[in-house]
Amino acid sequence: MKALKTRFVTVAAVVALCAGSSLALAGLVRTDPVTITLSGGTYTAVGSLNSARYSSDTTQDMGCLTDSSGLAECWAQDATGRYVACTSTSSAFVHAAASVGSASNLNFQFPSTSGTCKYLAVSNDSGNLH
Repeated sequence: MKALKTRFVTVAAVVALCAGSSLALAGLVRTDPVTITLSGGTYTAVGSLNSARYSSDTTQDMGCLTDSSGLAECWAQDATGRYVACTSTSSAFVHAAASVGSASNLNFQFPSTSGTCKYLAVSNDSGNLH
């Protein structure tokens, strides 16, 4: 009986250690707040959709949408409430915007003199999941 009890305690200890180590090995969690800059006449907005969603403020927002007419729009709002948005009918831009998901980190750019998007980078990465 004592051997059975010792084996149970050993198994329980191994299970507890494994459970604790799985939490330690959960992986990278990236927190990239929405940032909007204006430099050289170009707006740049960068950030993680999940970081915006789970930010401690109630202001950050970021995303892109596409529609069946071949139009894409991307927008960003930072923690201070500064908002920018741009649109594009470029097929490459629309294709990139269609790949945006909950694990996306975005970087988009457009000239301050127009609302036409010129650049979009989408990174879908497990580090962006929360």
